[in-house]
Amino acid sequence: MVSKPLTVTNLRHTLNGSQGSLNWNTVLNADNYEVSDGSGLSQTTTDNSWPLENLVETVTYKVRASNVCGFGEWGFRTVTVDNLPGCMSVQASINDCKVRLRWAAPIKNGSAISSYKI
Repeated sequence: MVSKPLTVTNLRHTLNGSQGSLNWNTVLNADNYEVSDGSGLSQTTTDNSWPLENLVETVTYKVRASNVCGFGEWGFRTVTVDNLPGCMSVQASINDCKVRLRWAAPIKNGSAISSYKI
């Protein structure tokens, strides 16, 4: 008798700049693995690995095994990109119902800064 898969364990990653892979232990009775990066979209693979490409920020991935009986619990792994810009200090001022934000550009750590999220 087949039962739903157990939780994915031993999630680990390798990373070289913004590329790499996410890997995990094979789960007994799993037909597929669902991989999600927290964006609301999930993708399915039959392998116990997932390519990491063009990472620009820290991402928490979650992976769960599935079969005809259902889904196992999620396993989690946070991947931190080494070349993210450093921290920065932001100053805000209000004048005539307008907010003005000012900051000094952070250390680039080898990559050009193409945008800021506020």
